[in-house]
Amino acid sequence: MRDFASPPHVRRPIVDSWKRCKEHGLDAHRTLAPVAVEEDEVSEIWKNHSLYHVAEPIFNDNHVKNLLNDSRQLLVVANPDGVLLRIEGHPRVRLQASSLHFHEGTCWLDEAAGTNAIGVAVTHKHPIQVFGPEHFSQKIHDWVCSSSPVRDPETGEVVGIIDLTGPFDTIHPHALTTVVTLSKMVEQQLRTEHQLHEAVLRNLFDEVTNRPGSKAVAVLTRSGRAIMASPTFYATRVLDAGGRLKGVTHSWLTAIRDETELRIPDRGGDGLTIRLQPVSHEGRRIGYIATLEEKNNGVWKVPVRAVKSGQGGGLTENCLGRDRGSMSSNIGTSPPISGDFTFILGRSAVMQRVLAVATRVAETPLPVLLTGETGTGKEVLARAIHAWSGRGPFVAVNCAAVPRELLVSELFGYEKGAFTGAAREGFPGRFRLAHGGTLFLDEIGDMSPEGQAALLRALDQGEITPLGARQAVRVDVRVICATNRDLQQEVQAGRFREDLYHRLQVVHIHLPPLRERSEDIVLLAREFLRRIRAELGRGPLDVSPEVAELFRRYSWPGNVRELKNLCYALAVQIDEETVTVADLPAHIRVANVNDRAATGAPGEQGTLREMERQAILTALEEHGGSVAKAARRLGIARGTLYRKLKEMGLR
Repeated sequence: MRDFASPPHVRRPIVDSWKRCKEHGLDAHRTLAPVAVEEDEVSEIWKNHSLYHVAEPIFNDNHVKNLLNDSRQLLVVANPDGVLLRIEGHPRVRLQASSLHFHEGTCWLDEAAGTNAIGVAVTHKHPIQVFGPEHFSQKIHDWVCSSSPVRDPETGEVVGIIDLTGPFDTIHPHALTTVVTLSKMVEQQLRTEHQLHEAVLRNLFDEVTNRPGSKAVAVLTRSGRAIMASPTFYATRVLDAGGRLKGVTHSWLTAIRDETELRIPDRGGDGLTIRLQPVSHEGRRIGYIATLEEKNNGVWKVPVRAVKSGQGGGLTENCLGRDRGSMSSNIGTSPPISGDFTFILGRSAVMQRVLAVATRVAETPLPVLLTGETGTGKEVLARAIHAWSGRGPFVAVNCAAVPRELLVSELFGYEKGAFTGAAREGFPGRFRLAHGGTLFLDEIGDMSPEGQAALLRALDQGEITPLGARQAVRVDVRVICATNRDLQQEVQAGRFREDLYHRLQVVHIHLPPLRERSEDIVLLAREFLRRIRAELGRGPLDVSPEVAELFRRYSWPGNVRELKNLCYALAVQIDEETVTVADLPAHIRVANVNDRAATGAPGEQGTLREMERQAILTALEEHGGSVAKAARRLGIARGTLYRKLKEMGLR
């Protein structure tokens, strides 16, 4: 009989789990995990699980399989209910584990199977390692398990558990660190997928709202959060403070198979009818579209006019899937990027060209070289290219942050005992971690000559040789590099290999500094403010026309990163709904005064030109950039306004 008085040598989560086991009447001598799902059904459940597309490639990786066989460990994924969905590892160890009911389909919640890492991780939602006798069931006292939860990037809810389990004599000191690292890698992949899906939904919103009769429309994420909604839809107040449909749960949404009508009470008492239709992308559900039309005889009629995907009656959007070419035409008015991709929003001609090239090259395995000043968004664009490509993991390495003598082993890995100080189990290297996906090499201009030579061979041969290894390893990796240096000058100075330079710049994309894309500055500022205020749970914040003009004039030496940091400060500090000139830091106000003094024409002529410019910019701001509406507001012909914009360098 266990002592539940919280002995000092036993951790609190373990003692709490023991107590739960006793409360549920478990027998420490007889308890075995119950079968929750028949084994022939588990495979289908796993294929439909949200972790399948990001975790299954890990299980199928030959290097991972070899490591598991060598270490006699089992790699496991369980769902939030503790049911084992996928196991990979040494066949003999799997057979041993299966005899203890540790196989696909069994439930390992601690109240069902006794204290174990999966069950405790589900309950406490934190990584944990459970050693031999800490298990409640005596039948598994010879085993050690290490588990870490995986959280949904949107809701923060636990969507699964990653676990390493093996016999006690195979215990490894870094087992828990390994599963935590794996869970974070999977979460990063989920985050990238989520950003891609939001971009699809935003494009679909633009498509639907441009159709006649679609006045009250919203697009919802898979969990039911509205990411875009028309003013009419917002005005109905059917969304709660979190942007979700009132009274609608995630589980209810998940159960929807086809177009469904939903009745929500409104202020008039009649109630509103909302039609929800699942949205699919590449055969997977990514969200929903909710539509309302004009109220007619007390009922909101909701026709949904959208393209059928042919899979489950959902909607599909091709802009980021098979038809990436069509996406570039939409970039100016509604950029198909969201989340962390805000850095590369832009309706300016130069950014449209950048994104057009990026979306086209995303479908290819070609290397890409990204250049530009610090803060222009090179890594963000790299992640966007990766997201549009649909490839596997995204692995980033900052070449300047890794000591030059360690960079080769960091990239290509090493075998156990390869050199003094090497990790006892070896290290796979970033190339192998990125297998099937994208390797992003930031600050490539800082790479050592040895690293450059090894990188060139890896790119030419499609294989790497870890330190201490006797054989090369084939890798399928798409390489994207970035630098703020002029690599041509580095080549001429003898600091960068010319052959590697030509190998990397098969596709060269230069990101312009923010001062060269003045049309995008206010767009970016407003998007940053919108997102940041939403994160803070506060109301909208806009910029005044005067502030918009100051933003366009300022040189932004820190580029988009400087603008984003300023927006964070403004969003936190300002209680009103509009940013005024008085709210701006002194260095921005002073810099604009100096710029005006340096560039303005002398005398009255300069003043009149400035007034004309200000009037035109204000009219464009008031009418959302519409030249036709601004011309009417100013009382001049549209052609005249276009000419003036060209003369002022604004077109």
